[in-house]
Amino acid sequence: MDLEHAAAYQLTATLASRQPNGLRAAASAYVLNGHPLLEGMDAPVWMAPARHAMIALAGKHYDTAREQIDIALRDDPSLPLLSLILLQTHWQAHELDLALPWPRAFTTAGRRPPLLVCA
Repeated sequence: MDLEHAAAYQLTATLASRQPNGLRAAASAYVLNGHPLLEGMDAPVWMAPARHAMIALAGKHYDTAREQIDIALRDDPSLPLLSLILLQTHWQAHELDLALPWPRAFTTAGRRPPLLVCA
C-alpha cells in the first residue's frame, strides 16, 4: 500500500472497521486528509499530533511539524506512516544529513534503494 494514499486507508478502514487495522487505517486517513473516523471508533493518541504535523508541513512550519510527529512517534513508533512524515519533514526542511540516511539503510547488495518523492 502507498503510505501516503489516503483513499487506500479509507477503504481498509471501511472493510475492516471492527478490526485493529481498521482503526489504524481510519486514523491514518484522518492524518493525511482530515477524513473523520467512523462512528464508534476511538482516536488513537498519535492521530491528532500526526495530523497537526501534516498541517504544519503544508504551511512550511518545520519545527512545529517535527515536534508534533515526535509526539506521535512516542505513542506508536511502529507505524510506518509516522516515520514517513518525519522523513518528509527532514526532507522539506532541507535537513539532508537527517533525511538521506533513511533510504540508504534500505539499500542491499545489488539493489537500488526505493525512490523517495517528498514534495
